[in-house]
Amino acid sequence: MSPSQPQADIRVPQVNAARIMQRLDHLATLTDPTVPYTRRAFSDLHGQARQWLEQQYIEAGLTPRYDAASNLIGRREGAQTTRTLALGSHIDTVTGGGRFDGILGVLVGLELAQTLHEANINLNHALEVIDFTSEEVSDYQAASCIGSRAFGSTLDDEMLARKNPAGEVLTDAINRTGGNATNIPQTVTQDYAGYLELHIEQGRVLEAENLSLGIVTGIVTIRRYELTVTGQPDHAGTTPMHLRHDALVGAAWIIQHVRELARQQEGLVTTIGRIHNHPNGPNVVPGEVTMVLELRSLDGNQIEQTYRRILDDAKPILDEDGLSLQTRPLSDAPGVYCDEVFQNTLQEAAVHYSTSHRTMPSGAGHDAMQVANVCPVGMLFVPSLGGRSHTPDEQSRPVDIQQAAQVMLRALVNLDEQLVR
Repeated sequence: MSPSQPQADIRVPQVNAARIMQRLDHLATLTDPTVPYTRRAFSDLHGQARQWLEQQYIEAGLTPRYDAASNLIGRREGAQTTRTLALGSHIDTVTGGGRFDGILGVLVGLELAQTLHEANINLNHALEVIDFTSEEVSDYQAASCIGSRAFGSTLDDEMLARKNPAGEVLTDAINRTGGNATNIPQTVTQDYAGYLELHIEQGRVLEAENLSLGIVTGIVTIRRYELTVTGQPDHAGTTPMHLRHDALVGAAWIIQHVRELARQQEGLVTTIGRIHNHPNGPNVVPGEVTMVLELRSLDGNQIEQTYRRILDDAKPILDEDGLSLQTRPLSDAPGVYCDEVFQNTLQEAAVHYSTSHRTMPSGAGHDAMQVANVCPVGMLFVPSLGGRSHTPDEQSRPVDIQQAAQVMLRALVNLDEQLVR
């Protein structure tokens, strides 16, 4: 069966795949032209993109609003219940990111809403399409999933007090972009029956297996810690090697050890991707190094045990060089399992349209993992060509996007019927 000619289903109209791609292309123009594709949360470009998205919501028959965490929500009321089914993701990007990551989930959700609107199909549930605020690691000291954390009641006061390099407090940024940080504890004002999110895989599994769709079983736990190695800055020419307390040498040992520990364990990945060396001079022995350690696994206990192992193993090495280590947690996004009913409904839809698929976990974090604190969630992946993501080379095929959108629409209609109470 051709992907463009799915089985007829009078309850489920055809999505307009060309419209999805046109909107993707338009959002790609709202970027820093010197560093495509960059649209950081809380930036002027992000604000411009949201103004455009508000208009798209209206054209799709949705009523737009901002909640307390400045999440942009488009809503269509339901016919038989006040409960809500939601779709969404995010339109902010990493610096030098891609055109699809997060953005595809919002625009496919928008397309599903518009397809139902144009076909005059009213769901039993209210329908919302949500653009969550700052899913990507933000400029506010590595806080991520800011909008969905507020949605899931895990955005705490410590995170809200963090500042960006210009000194702006996160609460002020939220207020500046349509939110009301004072009301964040009451962000969720609806009764949500479920949430579906479409996302690019950001890996190579689906492409390697020549599959069009991944049905996500769960999302890994992600924890980040700030590690600060402190030594003593000294003149690089006059301080003998045996008298040095080189913080960067100690940090380098930790970085290497973190990698080796992950290589020894199935299902664990570790990264140190941000590092600041002080005083960072070519003729000065480094006196202090601050870095961010990230650990990911479906098993939260595995993360905790590895973190403790890193600290225990590093202590004698650092002591030998007269170095000290201070740590502090930055964020903790507990892993979640996708709802079994949602997985089964997505799988039924994929089979109905003869769409090649498999089940798989997500190694990347998504807004769905925070929303799971509020209601059942389900996720779909489309292949990422070459596994590329967080880069301008990020790409997914239009045919895969079309099939995924159609599968999600059928699953949405079926869930709407199943979940009425």
